[in-house]
Amino acid sequence: MDPELEALVREFTGRLQDHFRKQMMAIVREFVGVVGSAAPSTSTPSARKAPTKAAPAARAGVRRSDAEIAKAVNRVRDYVAAHPGSRMEHIGAGLRLPTKDLTGPVAKLLAAGTIRREGEKRATKYFPGGSAVPAATKARSKTAKAKTEAGA
Repeated sequence: MDPELEALVREFTGRLQDHFRKQMMAIVREFVGVVGSAAPSTSTPSARKAPTKAAPAARAGVRRSDAEIAKAVNRVRDYVAAHPGSRMEHIGAGLRLPTKDLTGPVAKLLAAGTIRREGEKRATKYFPGGSAVPAATKARSKTAKAKTEAGA
């Protein structure tokens, strides 16, 4: 292929990619503005925000280091303290971590009594400090109490 023609094709495809990228970003901004709070205008320097750092991609088959787990435990603890009553999906969204990466840190915090949970399955909410009596234990204690009262 002629080198001049090849250069023109490369320039054209680069411009085309830039154009599509801008269109997609406009669609994403519009969607975020409609679904979430109003998207900030990027026309003024003060309205521009530094790009947020995305969570690192999951490493299939690779265990997290103790330092990474400790960092996740601290982040979950701080998030639950700041947002009591949050469900797992809210914690994940707030920390920009997939919920599957939170199960271990949450289990460690529950075992240590740093956070407590109320509810079952997807209705489970997490609160700072202390250990709450699990819902199943509450139900058993009410049943036992009713049996005792009925028998007495």
